[in-house]
Amino acid sequence: MKRIALLLFLSPVLLALNSSPAQAGPSYPLTCHASSALSFNFGFNNGTMIGNLGFKATNAPAAAGVPPGFCAWSDRGFRQNEPTLLYFPNIGLGAGSLSNGSYTNVRFTQLPFVQDLVRNSGQYFVFQVHREGNSMYVDRIGP
Repeated sequence: MKRIALLLFLSPVLLALNSSPAQAGPSYPLTCHASSALSFNFGFNNGTMIGNLGFKATNAPAAAGVPPGFCAWSDRGFRQNEPTLLYFPNIGLGAGSLSNGSYTNVRFTQLPFVQDLVRNSGQYFVFQVHREGNSMYVDRIGP
């Protein structure tokens, strides 16, 4: 297994991502249930390490239960036109291992639990997010 710094990695998925705009409105809690069905991509944008998390949306509020790989609003189900991709504008410095084209043991200074999030850890994570157009931005992590 070859160890490399993730700072040298540039994800083509995120090349077109613009900088996170200034927050335009209030944040709302979004609860996600960890699972390997969640997808996490990372790369650089204007010299800053950024990430995005793809998930499936529930049609019920979080209190009704959030299945693994899904995210739910605390007060209602997702609407049909709401995005199912969260943008993390700054995930900090990262490191990991590259083996057979896949990264393992990935850690970021501002998002240290990313591996728990995309594995079947059974954990729940709450993100405070706001929407701008067709994008949802993570403002902070926690209730």
